[in-house]
Amino acid sequence: MSQEKTGFWSRNAPLIISSLAMIGTMINAFVGANSFNVNKEAYQLNQDNLKTTVFLQLQQHYNAVAASLPEKMFEPDFRPEPGSADYRKILNYLLVCYAEWYETNKMSNGAYVGLWSNYYSGLIQNALVQFPSVRHVLEDMMLSYGTNDPNIQEFYLTMRILAEQGGKRLGPMPDRPGGPVSSPISAPTAISH
Repeated sequence: MSQEKTGFWSRNAPLIISSLAMIGTMINAFVGANSFNVNKEAYQLNQDNLKTTVFLQLQQHYNAVAASLPEKMFEPDFRPEPGSADYRKILNYLLVCYAEWYETNKMSNGAYVGLWSNYYSGLIQNALVQFPSVRHVLEDMMLSYGTNDPNIQEFYLTMRILAEQGGKRLGPMPDRPGGPVSSPISAPTAISH
């Protein structure tokens, strides 16, 4: 009888081992699939947390700058002189706008574009439409800083589009560093949402 048992095991050992390996593989696949789902959820949670962090950092920076904006900014005829304290305060606001635009459109492979299209672009458009002083400083900024950086040029174009979509026009923008100044764009281009 022991010969029969030994014969059975020796004859079927490869089948038994491969069956056990197959069961082990199935268990690993099941664990791996569940691990993938957990990792996918953790990744999504991490992305959401990063978006929240970016938003809070930008908001904190904006709040600091907005608290110092000049009250005259609300006056329709207010145009601060370049180099003045009021000019620098509005320029700081526009630099925050650039940071918001750059962070949400150029960083992290566009992971934060939704923040731009659903939040920042509307707020910045309101400022461009409601406050001539913001348009004044932006126009001066466009001419003073030029467009040496393609990102700055794209930012200016985005601001022009936002202003025109809101019914306001910005002045000329340099086409390229040291080059001729273009006339205002004729028709607003839609921003993708």
